[in-house]
Amino acid sequence: MGRRLIDDQRMARPLGKLRAGYFDTSSGRGRPVRSETWIATSPDKNLIEALAAQYNGVVEKYVPQGIGLKGWQVDTGLSALEAILPKGDPLSISYEMWSRGGVQRRCDRALESKSGRPCICQAQYGPEFHRTAPKDAVCVRHTRVGVILPDAPDVGEFLVESHGFYASQYIRHDVEFIKENVGPDVLVPVYVVIDPVEKMQDGKKKNYIVVHLKQRGISTGQFLAAAGARHRALMSTRQVAALEAAPADAPGYLERIARAASREEILALREEAAADPSPGITGAEFNAAAKARVDHLHQAAEILGQIRTRWTGTEADLHVVFTEFVSGAATLQTATPDQLTLFRDTLGDVAEAELVDEPEAGDSSPPLSREAQRAMFAAFGKLGITDRDERLRDCSIVLDRTVHTSNDLKADDASKILDVLNEANGDLAVYEELLNSIAQAHQNGGSK
Repeated sequence: MGRRLIDDQRMARPLGKLRAGYFDTSSGRGRPVRSETWIATSPDKNLIEALAAQYNGVVEKYVPQGIGLKGWQVDTGLSALEAILPKGDPLSISYEMWSRGGVQRRCDRALESKSGRPCICQAQYGPEFHRTAPKDAVCVRHTRVGVILPDAPDVGEFLVESHGFYASQYIRHDVEFIKENVGPDVLVPVYVVIDPVEKMQDGKKKNYIVVHLKQRGISTGQFLAAAGARHRALMSTRQVAALEAAPADAPGYLERIARAASREEILALREEAAADPSPGITGAEFNAAAKARVDHLHQAAEILGQIRTRWTGTEADLHVVFTEFVSGAATLQTATPDQLTLFRDTLGDVAEAELVDEPEAGDSSPPLSREAQRAMFAAFGKLGITDRDERLRDCSIVLDRTVHTSNDLKADDASKILDVLNEANGDLAVYEELLNSIAQAHQNGGSK
């Protein structure tokens, strides 16, 4: 029997890219140009020659825009290209910033992966940064999906990439719809499609292209029937009976409203539900859920405004401190009002501590630093201790003196407190045992 390393991942070899545009250098100054037919590029000339023979195309040299490997290209002449969706999850969506030195940032709107910091664009320009920020000042959405070309004389994948907002939404829907219904371990025949779109925006006609996928060789009804048979084959007799007796599920509008990040997103859902012939939700139910979500967003925005009023550091530092406070469970944009309120109520300590710039006369220990404050907040938060009085009580136990405010703490004090917090490592039972041991030692006239 064959063997595998348990930590290895299966990865298809990249053969090239399918592009919905090209970089025109005929005028001397290069410019990107949209294409209504797919252009295949690869560093492998033999591969491109084989595709050219298949699609009756012409092999040309490929010169990338900016960085990247030079190679060869062929215009397939087709706007709908036959392909196969591979096993697993072939889709990747992220916000990225590129330069001639390569990718500088890669973010999922919550965490920038290269630096480990919260989303830098949101910290600088707010949640609507992709609309409000200056051009080239923020990251751009990159949607990539790997597909297999059945006519390619090699085993591997071609990467389809788009920077468009609508393409990102459509491709994600198409991939998830297919994978959720047929399972992750099935090769699915699809078309990779370029559709020209005409839209009125600000009174002007705008033309653009949208990339998406659609199933090949089978109707939607046949596809869903086959998917339903697959799902039922995995069920017990009792589960099948329960499924047949149960009413049809709604397509998830209530859950999507609850996850909406803005009023505009809720309005878009309202339009989608109005056009849906079977939304599975009444207008009254939608309006009630939408009102509750908007009220929730307004409440969170109000508390966030109070936090920013109290905060004396930079916006980027605020994002870092909050993420540490909630142990990475949320960002300022996704946090609940309760999480924001708990964090807001701790900021009095920060403001008081920052008023102390010089040590008191005769005290050789420097004042409490912002870094130490962050570390203490994060460690207390990891234990679930968010009440100010409870934190000050515990600090008093460790230091064997009454701590009225964080103004009373110096760098040496913070070091002792952090030693205890770090030793507990988020375990409240261990932490309480440590505090009891320290209190007993102080009573006996010694130290822990």
